[in-house]
Amino acid sequence: MSVMERLSGSVHAATKKLLEIWSPRVMKSEDAKRFWLHFPVGCLCAWLTWNHAVLGVSLTAWFALYEIMNDWRKVDHSYKDIYGAVFGFGIVATVLVLLDFISF
Repeated sequence: MSVMERLSGSVHAATKKLLEIWSPRVMKSEDAKRFWLHFPVGCLCAWLTWNHAVLGVSLTAWFALYEIMNDWRKVDHSYKDIYGAVFGFGIVATVLVLLDFISF
């Protein structure tokens, strides 16, 4: 089994698990809105980390600190916001790494 086949199988399994977790029957409407509102933040953080490491890591750290302090003050379950950002970060980071891998 080649590396690409193993990677493809792992990505498929992870995607299937994420779809189970974030399916409409599990996620409430407000949670879905919060998730998709923070998805672009994660995408931006990943892109910045890829192109300008200091800016990307700084933005990611500030976002996480903001969400942690927001949850600490308001207790509004900010981890749901972080889920969206992490998912966006993961998707964009995976695409960037695969594109870089393919371009060699």
